[in-house]
Amino acid sequence: MQFINKYQNRKKGHRIIKSFIKEHWDDDCQKYVNLDYDELKRCKKFQHLLLNEQQGYCCYCMRKIPPTDVTLEHVIPRNLGGDDEKKKKEFKYYMQFGYLKPRRIYYSPQIPASLKLHTPPYPHSIAYENLVASCNGRIYDGGSKCQLHACCNNFRGNEKIIPLFFLPRISQIVQYEKDGALTYDEEKYGASIDLLNLRHPTLFFIRKIWASIVTKDINMSQVKSALEDEKIRQNIIDDLDIPRADENKLKLDMYWKLFLEFHWFYYYFTNKSGK
Repeated sequence: MQFINKYQNRKKGHRIIKSFIKEHWDDDCQKYVNLDYDELKRCKKFQHLLLNEQQGYCCYCMRKIPPTDVTLEHVIPRNLGGDDEKKKKEFKYYMQFGYLKPRRIYYSPQIPASLKLHTPPYPHSIAYENLVASCNGRIYDGGSKCQLHACCNNFRGNEKIIPLFFLPRISQIVQYEKDGALTYDEEKYGASIDLLNLRHPTLFFIRKIWASIVTKDINMSQVKSALEDEKIRQNIIDDLDIPRADENKLKLDMYWKLFLEFHWFYYYFTNKSGK
């Protein structure tokens, strides 16, 4: 997992949001039209900004996000549960992370249509600091079975988590082992990891295979070529010396394509092994 620095692109992010707000004000009827998150998530310029500051990787699972599969994740959920007191308490909880500051954002699940906004602060549902890029959570679970929302933001929903990507030392706090497991302080971070389903068997398997590829000195160009060349793929699979059930997964084109989207782990395990 990697730290997301929301300071570096702060001015550019604010410019996009200010422009977005301004574009949706209708002078004739003196109110905002379609000023909401559903409209913002269609903004390609904003998507590109978030992806760029994350080097294109999912904020949670480190998958390289395909351009057609990017989703936006609210750090502070769009709707906080409970009564007003509980909402205030949870909002305050998130204020301790990253650049989530009261002077920049405020809790507003429904943006008032007839009240012209003076920014900052921004409604949290469309605030730059409160949004990061995530994958769509779709992963495969053997054979041709596809699981929707099996991990990351869509799996989380509105549950309260620690935004791990806002912890400056996250690369030391959460580490990945050669067997695909994650190591971290279970008491502090276990609940958040589970709410994101980052211990899903498919993610374990993908991380384990990348570690094996690094151990066997198989280079990235071979792995990429194997998507189109079945002979190269079979040679790689044979070198890995894995169970037959795992071999059958990797023989599937769609599984290999998904596997390639997690190439961040090739570089992670390469650096970890000192190669």
